[in-house]
Amino acid sequence: MHISETELTRFNKIVLTIRECRDINVFETTLLRTLRELVVYDNGGYFHPDPVTCTIISGNLLDTDPKIFQNYKKTYEKQDFHLNYLFSTASILPTERRFDHPNYAKWLKTPLFTEFYRPNQLYHMAVINVVNQGSFTGRICMYRKQARDNFSDNEMLLFKLAGMHIQSVYGNLRAAMLFTGDWNKLNQSSQAICLFDQKFNCIYSNYQANKLFKQHSLHHLYSNIHEVCRNFATNYHNAFYTLHHAGILNYTSVQINYRCFSYRYHEQQYFQIVFDYPIQLMAP
Repeated sequence: MHISETELTRFNKIVLTIRECRDINVFETTLLRTLRELVVYDNGGYFHPDPVTCTIISGNLLDTDPKIFQNYKKTYEKQDFHLNYLFSTASILPTERRFDHPNYAKWLKTPLFTEFYRPNQLYHMAVINVVNQGSFTGRICMYRKQARDNFSDNEMLLFKLAGMHIQSVYGNLRAAMLFTGDWNKLNQSSQAICLFDQKFNCIYSNYQANKLFKQHSLHHLYSNIHEVCRNFATNYHNAFYTLHHAGILNYTSVQINYRCFSYRYHEQQYFQIVFDYPIQLMAP
């Protein structure tokens, strides 16, 4: 596989364009338009999955009739075995090409394909999956008509490279939303959440976090959380896209699972850590 100078120029233009976005909706529509300048496709969408209902709740569409998406929701979504798989696995691929699926030949005979995808000219499909804070948060689907060639290995490489920048931009935009009014949502979360600035000052902790910090059996929890963020920053400070680190904190009678994330907002770096209710250990 080889990336030409022309492709590299287009790729760099896309990266610069999406990094200028300051709003998630603008980012999604801009991304769909600019990706088509990199790799030709007929239509597509940036779809929003809901892990609670295991469905696609909405999407930004490019040259796609909204009635097609409505028909998918009403009639075919429950038949989409691959969508069900995405909600049940922790190993989501950064990119997908429908042709590469091991059950592709069998899938071509299903009603989902014969009654929905093929009649709507959604024959060839390439996907960039968006994962943020360890959660499946977006699915960028690009389609070609049957008359066109399938997406090539080289084009899938370009999508994979673009995907790293997409993850980074999306993570930073989510962080910006948090800093401009999403505090109430965090405070209502069933998980404990803390946010540290780049000097490791705790600038926010939600209700569940404060509740755990007050428990006598977890009296070292805050200092342990603080140290996790410091170590995370030391190990990943040179990364250009949003990384996360997961682990377990062990105490005398409980364990706490945690995930740590890094964001950049207004040229400053921030660290968010999400940790669960204590898991009671069995007595020996």
